[in-house]
Amino acid sequence: MILGYIKTGNYSLLDIIPFQLNPIQSNNLQHLSFSLKANLQPFYKMVATKYLFAGLASLSLALAGGASDIQSSIDDIQKSIGTLGSTLKGFNSDGNTMGTALKLEGQAKDLLKEIKDGKETASKVDTLSSSDSDRLEDTVDSLSKSVYSLLDSFVDKKPVFQKAILGGSADGIVDQDLKDLKEATDDFGKALEKIVTGDLKKDAPQILSGLDKHFDDAIKAFSS
Repeated sequence: MILGYIKTGNYSLLDIIPFQLNPIQSNNLQHLSFSLKANLQPFYKMVATKYLFAGLASLSLALAGGASDIQSSIDDIQKSIGTLGSTLKGFNSDGNTMGTALKLEGQAKDLLKEIKDGKETASKVDTLSSSDSDRLEDTVDSLSKSVYSLLDSFVDKKPVFQKAILGGSADGIVDQDLKDLKEATDDFGKALEKIVTGDLKKDAPQILSGLDKHFDDAIKAFSS
């Protein structure tokens, strides 16, 4: 009996599969009969098992993906809020007010995009389990507090905004930005409310109402 080898691809441990050669004529290699079937069966089983487990792992990730996608969206929103808040903190009348005001405008647009993206993500997610919803509760609460803080910072900087554009007021620009952010936040909040369960579902109306009031107060400050 003669042993031979077949290359099977890029598998690290299965790179070479042995097979048996049964000579029909002992001195004539042109008439060899390969008995591959029995030798390849273990290989087929290993490959099938490998892809079965890979498929199950992918399914598991997909099932858990809803909550993690929402968390990722909120993280992105928080980062944008942090960036905008940091710029607002350094927004003073003794600096380059016009340049900073334009920078704030761009960062407000970035935040608006992140919130809209979050709404789109939430709209594609099925109803979350109670455990996933519970894990998101602290995240949503933290986000609400960040929005409150950001809106308070805008109001605190109103005197600077009033002389930001060549000595003139940027109130109208800020007013429109806040209205856009409020609308997007409402849409995101309502999309989340549809998919969460448990305590977060119960608390959602109160959370949204609180955000609406804070936005309305800030908008009123720049509308007057």
